[in-house]
Amino acid sequence: MSFGRSKSLLVATFLAVALCASNIVADEGFYFGYAYTLANEKIEYTKDVRNSSGSGYELAGQSFSGREQSRTYVPRNHLFAGWHLPRHNGTRFIDFQFELAKSSGIDGRFEGVTDQDGINEFGENWPETWEVETGVEMAGSLRLGRYVERDYIKGLYGILGYRTREIEFHADFAGCFTVEPCSPSELRSDSISIPDRQHAVFYGLGIAFSKGIELEITNRIDRALRWYSDFSDGGHAVSVVGDVQDQNIDLTIKVRSFPWSKT
Repeated sequence: MSFGRSKSLLVATFLAVALCASNIVADEGFYFGYAYTLANEKIEYTKDVRNSSGSGYELAGQSFSGREQSRTYVPRNHLFAGWHLPRHNGTRFIDFQFELAKSSGIDGRFEGVTDQDGINEFGENWPETWEVETGVEMAGSLRLGRYVERDYIKGLYGILGYRTREIEFHADFAGCFTVEPCSPSELRSDSISIPDRQHAVFYGLGIAFSKGIELEITNRIDRALRWYSDFSDGGHAVSVVGDVQDQNIDLTIKVRSFPWSKT
């Protein structure tokens, strides 16, 4: 899946709007900036393999279920823009923010659930290596907070937002694709690629410091990506169902185009 063209167009549009509007930057009004996120990303991968019954095959009617988790730290770069609006005689504020982000992918290995000989027989839950590639991520959020009278801390706020992004799940595996037993040299390699668009609500807390610096922590759980595969040989059918669930706890530092101050 190619994300490059859409990413370039979105980033170019964002920069054009930001540069054109920079002349109205003030404590109240339009702002833009850059952010860096370190995401503690956990992917839980579940795969169930079910064999049809009544075929006479030695694994007929059996199921093999497995679950693996992969957790890693994934960097993410953002561009963002928004509108800052003081309220309640300058004691509280509302922010409306839009952002574009790009992060690296995450990969792992599913150990599988097989019988005993390590041949990856037809109808077993084979081991595989997998990868989740990510495209440009778009998000809109609402920030509600209050100004703080401290030397370096200028505001505290809550965050509620919505994200969407393109992903592609890719897995490589090898096994025996026939009911007749295979020798190790007869195992066949194959792969699957599943594109999807994820949608998620996220929420968190933020602290605004002087010099236009903000620190945020947010949490989100993406909708699970589910894929199906069916194959058969010699009158015996095998169905495979995979689920990929992604959860993130993000720590983000932001630098915006005007310093925080109470108006």
